[in-house]
Parts: sequence; structure tokens; C-alpha cells
Amino acid sequence: MKHATFLIRTAGLADFDAIVDFNQRLALETEHRISDRALLDRGVHAALTDPDRPPSRVAVDPVPGEGVLIPGGCGGSMLKEL
Repeated sequence: MKHATFLIRTAGLADFDAIVDFNQRLALETEHRISDRALLDRGVHAALTDPDRPPSRVAVDPVPGEGVLIPGGCGGSMLKEL
């Protein structure tokens, strides 16, 4: 059995759309509701840019173009192909 190896890195504004997408999908899967996009945009932007908040992390496949982006805290069903 092959095990996945991921690199953990600090999330940046380049990850903004993927993180918002994950949050929308997570809310739909776990709470059975569609989240307000504008509210998610504001929250994710604040999480990524507010220096008083701890840094957000993402897990990425070390092979460019062959992996997934996993925002911290997301389960396996939230994986997004890059």
C-alpha cells in the first residue's frame, strides 16, 4: 500500500479561492447548508492577512500538478485535485 506524503506550509492569498471552496463544501457536507460566499470571503481573507491571528496551514503534494491542497482541519472528503 502506498502512503501519501504531504508538505505542510503556511497558506497565503494564492490559496484564497481553494480555502473558500473547501469551507463551502465542508458546510454543505457537515451542516447541509450553503454558506454565504461574501461572509466566507471576508473570514478567509482575515484569516490569511491578519497578523494577530495564528497562520493558516495547508498540506500540499510535493509533486507539482499531481496532488491535492488540504486546508488545515479538513477531512478526506474535502480533498481538492490541483
